Amino acid sequence: MVSLICAIVGAPSSSFRVDIDQNKLVSHLKTEIKKDNPATITCDAKDLQLFLAKKDNEWVKADDLVALQLKRGEIHDVRKVTAEEELDAAWKVEEVLIANDMRAPESKQIHVLVVLPGSDLVMKDMGQLEILIQVSAALRKMVSLICAIVGAPSSSFHVDIDQNKLVSHLKTEIKKDNPATITCDAKDLQLFLAKKDNEWVKADDLVALQLKRGEIHDVRKATAEEELNDTWKVEEVLIANDMRAPESKQIHVLVVLPGSVVLTGLYVSDMVSTKKYESACEMTWSWPVYSPVTWRSVPSHPKYALYRVDMKLARESLSGVPVLFVPGHLGSYKQARSLSRHLWDADETLFDVFALDFDEEPTGLNGNFITDQATYLNDVVRAILREYKRQNKKNKKHTVIPDSVVIVAHSMGGIVARTAELLPNYKKKSIQHVVALESLYKVVDLETRELVNNPNVRLAIAKEVLLGGEKGDDNGDFDTAANVSLHRSYVQDGYYPSEYIGYALLLPQFLTNLLRTKILTAIVIMYVLALQIFYAQVAQQI
Repeated sequence: MVSLICAIVGAPSSSFRVDIDQNKLVSHLKTEIKKDNPATITCDAKDLQLFLAKKDNEWVKADDLVALQLKRGEIHDVRKVTAEEELDAAWKVEEVLIANDMRAPESKQIHVLVVLPGSDLVMKDMGQLEILIQVSAALRKMVSLICAIVGAPSSSFHVDIDQNKLVSHLKTEIKKDNPATITCDAKDLQLFLAKKDNEWVKADDLVALQLKRGEIHDVRKATAEEELNDTWKVEEVLIANDMRAPESKQIHVLVVLPGSVVLTGLYVSDMVSTKKYESACEMTWSWPVYSPVTWRSVPSHPKYALYRVDMKLARESLSGVPVLFVPGHLGSYKQARSLSRHLWDADETLFDVFALDFDEEPTGLNGNFITDQATYLNDVVRAILREYKRQNKKNKKHTVIPDSVVIVAHSMGGIVARTAELLPNYKKKSIQHVVALESLYKVVDLETRELVNNPNVRLAIAKEVLLGGEKGDDNGDFDTAANVSLHRSYVQDGYYPSEYIGYALLLPQFLTNLLRTKILTAIVIMYVLALQIFYAQVAQQI
């Protein structure tokens, strides 16, 4: 069975639904259409003309201008709606859909246009016609909004409201639909548009899923918009924000309860106070294309992945210098967007930019994350260099094949890049250039140097600190930089750099290991906060 929304051309408010077996003929569809409209259709069913409501190989949407004109009865010529030919009565409905390469019909669409013979449209009572027009106009003013209460899991709900009503009326409707969840007065609610990048938040977006789980308690994480003004009409709010008509599978309004007014108040005051300052930043406009790398040589991993970052169009061939971006603590591979754009501006084919996806792990909280990421980094570097050789051999090009990969690392990614050179799977000289952005490359102090037991390493550290990095000429052990040697000792002895050593000392080792599982991360963070509160109370008593 298939449900088809039909509209009679020239008849206002004539949309209706017909359920029919897809194996039935178009002639049977005509019979069903006449059966559902005995007052409007007085001719024989065989005399009806049916057309697909198709524009640009898509069904006409119910909120399109054409659909609205059909509902008002303003269109009398089917050519203004579709350029398709009349449906053959001998074809099956399923054959019609397949031949026209149309998707399965859904709600909020128009699928079939019905043309009566010789304008045989019957409207016996003009008073009835006027009523239909008024009802149609009223329905057009109604809007369906999907709302979500910030901080409340599974709180999405549906509100139908006239667009001419004020935002204050919308608050009243929201409270009316949620008496158990919303116990405060409707006027105390704060409403925000669920708007990101001038588009409604989609129901399958990460932000929408976090809202449904109740993981977002701060409205700033879902939208950057200001609170809606109670005195504005709903229609005015939509127009002022240049938003499209609300549809299904979206979230439109975020509801903040008075319990979270403190955070929201701070947010609003921050927005007001910072508007007077001019931004000194220059935006990097880009058109990134993130393509997962599927070479056979790329190691498979349950959490990590490798992406190629191009501008405008994805490229498969390798023709430039390999550059690999390594994100930091809770970082994303999409941070390579700006880097890729600037390199693309320099030369569109000179650099091949790649980025590692570490699943936004909290690298700074556990040294095991660093080891896992560094191991994967070495495997990826090998795979990239191997792919250059394979493509060069396949294309029979006599170009220079790179023997190393340039690493651009951010924050803890710099620690990961340094650790990679200390692991057994590191290919010698495969990483010769590391550009570290805000990474922790600090000179060690005397107390830290006491952790190193190897006298040769201690001597190298002393020369690094006192002589500005000079190395002895008579000992090959000094060829390794002091900071790398110290980092090796940290890894072997179970110590971590100062950016996350505080967490390692604060948490017992078994709790630190728990951070490798996302399920218990929240519990561990609560444990840390409880410890901090306890220490603060003890300090006050002392």
